[in-house]
Amino acid sequence: MTTQVKTTNWNEAIEGFMRNYAVDNTTVGSYTVEHYLIPSNDLTDRVFFKRFVIDPILRLEFKSQEERYDKAMLDYGCGNGRFAAMLAHWLGPHKLYAVDISDQAVHQAERNLRPYVGPQSCFKESASATVRKIEDHDLSFIEDDSLDLAMLNFVMQTIKSDEEVKRIVTSIRPKLRRTGRLVVMDTHPDTVDAQFFSFRREKPATLEENCQITTWLTGMTAPIYDYWRSKGHYLSLLKESGFEHIKVHEPVIIGHEDEEAWRDERKVPPYLILEGRKAQ
Repeated sequence: MTTQVKTTNWNEAIEGFMRNYAVDNTTVGSYTVEHYLIPSNDLTDRVFFKRFVIDPILRLEFKSQEERYDKAMLDYGCGNGRFAAMLAHWLGPHKLYAVDISDQAVHQAERNLRPYVGPQSCFKESASATVRKIEDHDLSFIEDDSLDLAMLNFVMQTIKSDEEVKRIVTSIRPKLRRTGRLVVMDTHPDTVDAQFFSFRREKPATLEENCQITTWLTGMTAPIYDYWRSKGHYLSLLKESGFEHIKVHEPVIIGHEDEEAWRDERKVPPYLILEGRKAQ
């Protein structure tokens, strides 16, 4: 019996959505990544990502603004540069790398990061933002032992192959300093079928490792399709790729001024955030 794998109908998905929505399907080796380059959602960015990701996790060891200016950061699989722009705006690192395998993604990321570089931004004038298309996970343009932070945002869930995920994580590992951190953020595997402010994932008939899962983003008329992994599976992939001391973050919204706008974020975590250091 042959199982048919569904793909995202982007023409239908775009209908009725925001004008600067863009999509690019990129084939790498034997797999295809479908980039859904979604414009920034102000409430999610301003509250959830800043309050629960930027401030408590990413800013944790950067005690002062001057210290943050000296940091080097990587956004791997940057898409349209939305999260890289948040790193630039809120942390102001000395060096910022935003990389993707998609020409369309890199084009949009370059445009979205432009306001955050130069004397009018939160960067120092000498700071730099490098936006680059990569192939075969090649990060050779970044010096080994030079990064203080590397981010994988909604990347692992788009790839079915565990081996491909490990190749990505393994390519990042040598670029991190001894004290550098890898932070992974994906939709939370334990809250399938919850209705969040910006998305909902449908629970398939059989929920098993690497199975395809349907996600509805708010405002879209057609779903997108990702792959589901348990929390334990995520932890195993990071450990097998040379990371240790892994912390798990599962934030929910409690007592915020915009609380009425949130839905199940008030009782269950929409995102799973993992923070690890490379094994010595």
